Amino acid sequence: MHGSSENLIEAVMNMDENRVRQLVESGAPIDQTDRKLQTPLILAAKTDQFRIAEYLIGKGANVLAASKFGWTVGYAAQNSMLQRGPEAEARDRVLEQLRQRGYPFPAAEPAVVKVMLAEKRWPPA
Repeated sequence: MHGSSENLIEAVMNMDENRVRQLVESGAPIDQTDRKLQTPLILAAKTDQFRIAEYLIGKGANVLAASKFGWTVGYAAQNSMLQRGPEAEARDRVLEQLRQRGYPFPAAEPAVVKVMLAEKRWPPA
């Protein structure tokens, strides 16, 4: 990772929505990955930061990205345990955005996606 992209991943890990927005607006690579091949979008979804995830999708983040362990935004959103509140509402909007973009639901489990990655079948056609 380099410069602003590392900071974008850090901003998501630090749950700093304002910093995420600043970095994206200043040109940080939105689909940069960490050592686990997690994008900021995957990290946001895995940690129930769906307002950030919604923002990243709106800015063009790759909704079919998968970490090297098979995690995807779709799986994280589909399996989120949030019940209510702003993040749960944003999660519901993220799920709708994914459906509109043709994300394959039900979302495959990470172990299945990991095999598909190894067999070069992810992302699905």
